[in-house]
Amino acid sequence: MTKVLIASIFLILMVALPVSAQDRPMTIFDMAPYAAVVAGNVADLQTTKAAFARGAHEGNGFTATTNILPIALYKVSFMTGTMLAMRALETHGHPRWAKAIGYFDGGATFWAAWHNRGVK
Repeated sequence: MTKVLIASIFLILMVALPVSAQDRPMTIFDMAPYAAVVAGNVADLQTTKAAFARGAHEGNGFTATTNILPIALYKVSFMTGTMLAMRALETHGHPRWAKAIGYFDGGATFWAAWHNRGVK
């Protein structure tokens, strides 16, 4: 789990750092939607792992397994794609859409984490 968190933080920094000297550096408020994506997905992954320990199984047919590694890899790849898409939207003049996507993804995955805590 620590490796997923470290990889997620690395992804945030990779996406958030300016590409050139002409880019405006990101502030803490600019990074909040990226943090929402990572926090929601890490919370969902942690509660999924805890649910597996209680005997539950993954309900998503795409990742129907009781092994946490494929789910972690899926989440990291999805987070990467989401954050790169958010960054592309920001750099092409659509920062509000980028933030909306980040907060929506974070909220949806927090909801999944909330749901997982009660799964037996």
